[in-house]
Amino acid sequence: MAGGAIGCGSSDDGGTTNLDVLEQAASKTAKQQSFHMAMTMDQTVMGQAFSVVSEGDYSGGKGRMTLDFGSVAKLLGAVPGASDTLQQLGGANALKATMITDKTSILLKSDAMKKALKQYANKDVADWARLDVLKLGKTFGIDLSSIFAGSSGSEQTIAYMRALTGALDKIGAEKIAGVDTTHYRGTLDVANIPKGAVPPAMEKTFKQLGAALKKSGAPTKSPVDVWVGKDGLVRRQVVTQKFQGVSQKITINLSDYGKATKITVPPAAQQFDAIALADELAPGALGMVAQAMKSGGLAP
Repeated sequence: MAGGAIGCGSSDDGGTTNLDVLEQAASKTAKQQSFHMAMTMDQTVMGQAFSVVSEGDYSGGKGRMTLDFGSVAKLLGAVPGASDTLQQLGGANALKATMITDKTSILLKSDAMKKALKQYANKDVADWARLDVLKLGKTFGIDLSSIFAGSSGSEQTIAYMRALTGALDKIGAEKIAGVDTTHYRGTLDVANIPKGAVPPAMEKTFKQLGAALKKSGAPTKSPVDVWVGKDGLVRRQVVTQKFQGVSQKITINLSDYGKATKITVPPAAQQFDAIALADELAPGALGMVAQAMKSGGLAP
């Protein structure tokens, strides 16, 4: 991990330390083949607050998460007709889903999605939508293979840690879910990602975001808080970002390292190709989005 060492705080609370502390924690955490993750994404857009909550397990190169967008219902209530549509699709349950990650694919099961495709597109589909992330990336001219290479799931989760720069503040000792940890705070500058700190595709995404933020006059630096247990494993990570009337706080809690969980991928008969269906329902739409991204400098 790139970045300088400034002053060594040897006490349990306060001071600064070397980013190598997080490099070691990131390396050890990335090697874990199974763990439990709970994530909350709190967002405020133009004064309207909502959250997305997810929780689940990763094991043996696969992951299974539940997703709850329930608080988004408050925002939809202010949109004419949206509340009625939501009720037709299942009410509060319409904003819940199950996601499975399998190698380079994401599978999503949502009763609301299935009902909407039937009701508005007259399409009877299988229960699970499969999104091939590499295929989607190629559509936009982006090679995402480096992100998945050798990844156990935890590698992607702690990616922010490898991109920090500058001094690392040592906040102090804290307990996370009963585990003794040390709380650190660093800085992520998406316009100044250390070369080689993260996979090439992720590095390019960070830098493109940094360029877009700079162009709009928004700040490119964000605080990243990390809690590391005495076992050297990451227990919590919080990333806070603010720009142009939007604030976002992502909290990730990691636990149950080494606890294997059986994650079953549904058979092909229960899946449908989400990219193929999108092309069928809106021919050329993905290509238009890709071209717009290229024009805006968000894709090569």
